[in-house]
Amino acid sequence: MSRSLVLTANYAARELELPERFLRSLRATGSSVDVVIIANHGSAEDQKCLADLMPTARLWVPIPKQRYRIFRRLATTFPALARSAACSLRDSWKRQPERRVAIEHRAAYLLNITCSRYFLARQFLHSVADQYANVMLADSRDVVFQRDPFANLLAGLTTGLESVLIKDQPANVEWLRHLYGDDSAFPMESLMNQKVICSGVTLGATADVATYLEKVCAEFMEKLPRMIHTPYLDQGVHNGLLRTGKISNAHITENGEPWIATVGTSDLREFAKSARELLTASGEPVSIVHQYDRHPVLMSSLAVLS
Repeated sequence: MSRSLVLTANYAARELELPERFLRSLRATGSSVDVVIIANHGSAEDQKCLADLMPTARLWVPIPKQRYRIFRRLATTFPALARSAACSLRDSWKRQPERRVAIEHRAAYLLNITCSRYFLARQFLHSVADQYANVMLADSRDVVFQRDPFANLLAGLTTGLESVLIKDQPANVEWLRHLYGDDSAFPMESLMNQKVICSGVTLGATADVATYLEKVCAEFMEKLPRMIHTPYLDQGVHNGLLRTGKISNAHITENGEPWIATVGTSDLREFAKSARELLTASGEPVSIVHQYDRHPVLMSSLAVLS
């Protein structure tokens, strides 16, 4: 068992836009990897185009677009009913651990894709976990690869820091307060003075990622009534769990280390840059570059984008 798996999500209102830069750059690293794109629709032609970009990639459509849109419309039109359904699902999830994967699939209809993708990734991984040595959960629109992301993989779970404190990012403050603001035991002020941990790239051995997904999905189920179709709350949960030690054996990499560059809030001074690559200060290529599109000069120069 030497292959790795990348799970990403791509929901589209109209035509599916395949993440070409993501796929081309990953393929160019020579990594022995399968890619599964969790999508809300996809035609045979989409799959053919995907295979042309990366033969080991495929679409997976666990929640069809029209059905999801109906449930989203109902949830936003009748919020009290949606909260009642969320409470019912949460209670069933607690009472029936043997049905949790199925219950989480239903709960996914109540969530924005930024959050529901975790339930769906857990569902997919549950069916194939023994086939892969390593797994990555990743955004795809703004992620590219410069080296095989699974080479020299750190023990445990790996995820990356941004360059700013939580308290200096209003959106991150809002997500955490929305999720944990009424919990007197939650160390809110301590988190405010720590750097943002970005939820856009998380990887590790399959068992470590499976444990991470179990913890994240459990937190989502606990908070489900307040998460209904609210985007980006996954980052609040990601920071909440990691900063309170509820996910053990995690390596949170700094910008400037060779694993993950999360550059959206960076002025890039942590890095060096060759003509066509983003490097650490010591000259080592960074394997994964996230949020590169916030820097037009960087975006135009990375070799993987040419």
